Amino acid sequence: MASAPSQIPSETLSATATAWLDALGSLDPERLRAVMSPDYSHTFAPGSLTRLANSSKDREAMCGHVEHVGRVLTSFPIFPRQVWPNPSLRQVVVWADSKANFRDGATKGPDEDWEFAGEYMFVITMNETGDKVDKVLEFLDSKATERAWELMAKALKNLESQ
Repeated sequence: MASAPSQIPSETLSATATAWLDALGSLDPERLRAVMSPDYSHTFAPGSLTRLANSSKDREAMCGHVEHVGRVLTSFPIFPRQVWPNPSLRQVVVWADSKANFRDGATKGPDEDWEFAGEYMFVITMNETGDKVDKVLEFLDSKATERAWELMAKALKNLESQ
């Protein structure tokens, strides 16, 4: 009789999820790549965000996305509010907030016009050993995400006009 596969400890799953969140927030594609499995996939939700509707990115596309965002932001720190590890599914669910740190020269006008804070739910699934992220389902705050896109477009324009 075959034995059931051993479960990955909650601490390991949480540590990997935290490493992934920190790497994502750093906007460093190499740091992010280091915690992603070769089969990584990232799906954005909800579908009401038309730019992201039915959008999924593989490992390299996600690293390219992070590199693109890094053109206007120095970092995008993510602050977990609550973390729920689920060893039986090799998953961690994270409820988190974020903020945008714009590059020098990207913003023009009062600082409060450039403040951005987002709210997210991440369902992060690890590989068989729990040390790499295989899959992410990211639920974004629709209203805040629309604002982020507007701010990033303005910031990119400001940087290109220098």
